[in-house]
Amino acid sequence: MMRLAYLATIAVFTFPFVAYGLTQRRYRKVLLAAAIVGIVIGGIWDSIGTHLLKIWSFNPDTIIGLWLLGLPIEEWLFFIFVSMAVATVALKIREQLTEKKD
Repeated sequence: MMRLAYLATIAVFTFPFVAYGLTQRRYRKVLLAAAIVGIVIGGIWDSIGTHLLKIWSFNPDTIIGLWLLGLPIEEWLFFIFVSMAVATVALKIREQLTEKKD
């Protein structure tokens, strides 16, 4: 069960926001863009931090063991889902602030 810790954390804390965002048709293009930016920036940042500078690593006891381009699959999912969750919150706040002005 410990091997699912990182994946479970990502799912629990981002899923409600991402699920809501994806149900809003008007958010979908922004969420896709956020995911792509998250993957590019996160992938570069983590590759530098883990491989080049060796500042941090991933605990093998908390990941499932699937790796893609030198990073665990959970880290790629983190880039996607956290970016989309933050974008959803930002879009909703923007929407609420815009409605108050009207």
